[in-house]
Amino acid sequence: MTAVTGTASQTPAQLAAALFNDGLGNQWTLIIGYTVSVKALGGAEGGNLSSAIQAALNSMGGGVLSLDVTSGSMSSPVTSTDNKTSIEGLGIDATSITSIGALDDMFIFTTSSTGSNLNPSGGLKSMTINGLGTVKRCVKTSSTSFGGFDQLKVRGATEDNLRYIRYYS
Repeated sequence: MTAVTGTASQTPAQLAAALFNDGLGNQWTLIIGYTVSVKALGGAEGGNLSSAIQAALNSMGGGVLSLDVTSGSMSSPVTSTDNKTSIEGLGIDATSITSIGALDDMFIFTTSSTGSNLNPSGGLKSMTINGLGTVKRCVKTSSTSFGGFDQLKVRGATEDNLRYIRYYS
């Protein structure tokens, strides 16, 4: 914990990192490698989750980001460059994420040039993603070093619902 001189009571979505400021202005860091709730990061049931998801992905470095909502939306793409963080919904028919407006991609998975490809566990699991006909690609990955894309229902993209994802049986 470190004291900050900024605004008190800021959520991770407002700070664009896995940090939050309490009412006294103390700044707290989320623990890496555990399950973190999107609701704890400022994401609301039925609300726009883009900022909260991106804040977690910018800082987690492993573990599970739980999209513990039954519905939510995204107004901007989120990008994961860490192949050790998994984004997981409540279930394929229990969590539904839809786009707001025209986007090229909703979820982008790519590894940075300094990222490790050993023991990948990151990916996207247990949800429905709907581009509503305004998104080119719902899920895009430029790397095969992510652990899994499992139990997904993906629809509504104008080009590819899933791009560059390998399927293994």
